[in-house]
Parts: sequence; C-alpha cells; structure tokens
Amino acid sequence: MGIESYFVLFTVGLGLLMAAALYVRPVSLRSVTLSIIFISFSGMQFSSVMFYTRLVYQIPGIIYISPALVALIPVALYLYTQTFTCERKRIFVSDFPHFIPFLIIAIISLFEFISPLETKLQHIDKLYTDYSPFSILVVLNMVYLIVYFILCIISLHKVYLKENIVHKRIMRIFMFFLSIIVLSILKVVGLVFSSVLNNGLDFMMTATVIFSVYLIHFFFLSQRFPVLLAYGSLAPSRNSLFAGKVDNSKRTRTTLDAINIEHTAKEIVMLMEEEKIYCDEDLTLKRLSRAMNITPHQLSAFLNDHYGKNFNTFINSYRIKHACELLKDPSVSTLSAAFASGFNSYTAFYTAFKKHTGKSPGNYKTLSK
Repeated sequence: MGIESYFVLFTVGLGLLMAAALYVRPVSLRSVTLSIIFISFSGMQFSSVMFYTRLVYQIPGIIYISPALVALIPVALYLYTQTFTCERKRIFVSDFPHFIPFLIIAIISLFEFISPLETKLQHIDKLYTDYSPFSILVVLNMVYLIVYFILCIISLHKVYLKENIVHKRIMRIFMFFLSIIVLSILKVVGLVFSSVLNNGLDFMMTATVIFSVYLIHFFFLSQRFPVLLAYGSLAPSRNSLFAGKVDNSKRTRTTLDAINIEHTAKEIVMLMEEEKIYCDEDLTLKRLSRAMNITPHQLSAFLNDHYGKNFNTFINSYRIKHACELLKDPSVSTLSAAFASGFNSYTAFYTAFKKHTGKSPGNYKTLSK
C-alpha cells in the first residue's frame, strides 16, 4: 500500500474515534445520528482503500457491508438536520418510510454477503473489468443520498439567518457535508466506471484522499466549536425570549462548592466571547448549564455570585454589546442587528437595548454615525 492508503486508513480510525467520543456527553438523537454518519464514512473510506489496493480479494465480504453502511447516511443526515431546524429529540413511528430505502439496500447486501465465496469474487472481478450488481447498488445509494441532502438543504434554508453568527457557524458544519456528498459522487464515478475510464481507480482514490482531508477539517471544526455542535440550534424559538427560568431560591455555599469556580469562569467566557453562543436565540439556562456540565441551579448561583446578574441580564448584556458593534455598520439595520444578536423579536430587543444603553436602537445608530 502507498502512503495515500495509509493516510486514508488513519482517517478511518479518526472517524471511528470521533463517533465514539460523541458518547462522552449525554446521549441524544443528535449524537447518535452524527456517530452513525461518522461510522458510515469510515466504512466507505475503508472499502475504497480495500478496492484500490485489491486487498478486497482477501476480505470480499467488506464490499457488501459498505453499501448498507452508506445507506444509513441519508436518513441519519436528515434526522441530524432536524435536531438543528426543529429541535427533534427522538424518532417516531411515522419516520419508518425514511428507512425503507436503507432496509432494501441492506437486504440486498445481506444476500450478496452470504453468497458463495466464488460468486463474490466473480462480482469483484466484474467491478474491475465490467459492470456488476454491486455497481447498481452503489448508484442507488448515491441517488438516495442526493435526494435526502436536497431535503436537508431546503429545511436549513427556511430557518437560516445569514446575519446570525451562530447560524453561520452551524452552516459551516453542513457545508462540510455538502463537500463530502460531492466527493462521494466523484468516488462512485471512479468506482462504477473504473472499467471504462483509463484512470478510474486513481480518480476514485484522489476523491477518497480529499474526502479524508475534509474529515480532518471537520475534526478541528468540532474542537473549535464543540458546544455549537452539541447544543446549537437553528429552530425558530417557540417560547419567550428566555425559556429557562432563573432559580431565585437562596444561594448556598454548598451549591458553589460543588463546582470548580475558576474553571466555570473560564468556560463561560470562552462560550460567550469565542463561540458567541448568546447569538443562539434558543439559548436557555437549562441548555447553557448542559453545555457546561453543571446544573441550572449551579449556573444560576454562579452568575449571581460571580457577576451579580441573573441569567437574563447576563445574556442580554452580551447580546446588546454585540448589537452595538453591528449598528456601527451603516449597512446593518436595527432589525438585522436584533436577530443577529440572538433576539427573537424586535420588541424584546428594543426593550433590552433601551434598558442597557438608555437609548433606542435607532437613536444609538444615528449617534454612532
């Protein structure tokens, strides 16, 4: 095997590691679907290396496990998208039709997997020299993937606010998936038409290597914005500005003794100033506490003790500061600044802005010119 094959195998291991790491935090539909996607990507990459190096002859069954894994990607990506766009928490019986293409492909793959060794080797030979039943399976998989990815893009477009920095960062995640879909199609072209293209296998391997580079990019993206990946939302808020209720019960030293004050202080600064999580209009006391692995009561007590503010006042202070920066730009309207700062209504923004600055958004914008 060449260095490119070892590089791809390294990212196969990275993908499996990323899938396993998602279960460090509490299990959710988002973490499960994303782990399925990573496992499927890893399986697809491993199969590509086996086919390119012709090691597939030593483990012919792997060529039929891959389509079943890849067939999981469309529905997993669809459900993963819905955890952002409508905060879906679980799978319903009504979702069964989405799994039908996967079940069909999985059953076909199973029959091929348990076929005699001689039959499997003949099918592999045909992949290198002619078309085979496996080629049809791969093409069907790609059609299934493209259709569902289009559905995902449509649902994302409906709720996306281009001025909102949280929305922009979440969309970067989905742009990664778009790149992966395009590369997957290129891989399929190289695989299915390897018998008629002069450099079909090389074409497939090039796409596979680029695919691996994107996977590494996503790894660093997930390290840069771990909270947005786990708890970010594009869903239009169905609640009041702050759905989380601040715990107004008497603070006790016991509550604060249960957390590392210094670590909590650094973490909340990172979340606010680097990830700008306050731009998420669905941010609540409960969601922020989950992101920090402490209880809502502990977070409420910390904010009151460390900043002398309750949750609403604390988050609003960051949102208003962000809005003030935006309003210095003549091209940004007060309405755009409101939504880009994490407010879900102009009325709530106007009230909070005047309370914090003593001026209306319009007056502030005029004076800042």
